[in-house]
Amino acid sequence: AVSMLAVPVVLFTKEKLQGVITVQTFEARQFADNETKFLETVAGEMAITIENARLYEQTDSQLRQKVNELSTLQGVSAHIAATLNLEEVLTLIAYQAAHLVHADAAAIYELRSDAGMLELVAQYDLRDPRHNIHQGKSVPHAGVPLHQSAIADAIVRGIPSTLPANTDAKMGMPFAQDGYSSMVC
Repeated sequence: AVSMLAVPVVLFTKEKLQGVITVQTFEARQFADNETKFLETVAGEMAITIENARLYEQTDSQLRQKVNELSTLQGVSAHIAATLNLEEVLTLIAYQAAHLVHADAAAIYELRSDAGMLELVAQYDLRDPRHNIHQGKSVPHAGVPLHQSAIADAIVRGIPSTLPANTDAKMGMPFAQDGYSSMVC
């Protein structure tokens, strides 16, 4: 190429550079103002098209996530309707919760305010290939006093909380000593 005209592809509504469009020739020449303005117009249209494609991709991804969530809820509802085994249903919910948020494990606790206890009622470890919803791990039904548990505190407050993975390890909470890096309640 002997001559080249380069124009930035800018999304002016966000003042964001999307790229550059170039026109090249084999023979030396000067580009006219109307050619430059035309290429600037094309670059502006390209910026809008690129941004629209990105927005569509985000929306499409969010839609797929929502469909996945609704399918999961439908599956849990169908399983609940098909069985009266509460432990199996709770294990299924723990399994589906871990899958939905891309976590490695999940645990479900029952808040027993009248007894001042937090009781582990179901858990699921996606890293354990032997674990399945029909043969959930034996869950210790021992309670933890509410005033001694950081997990219970997060549950009582009713606000999603990020806690260290070893939270309540001294009380035998599941997964606290299994090498996980974080926990959300």
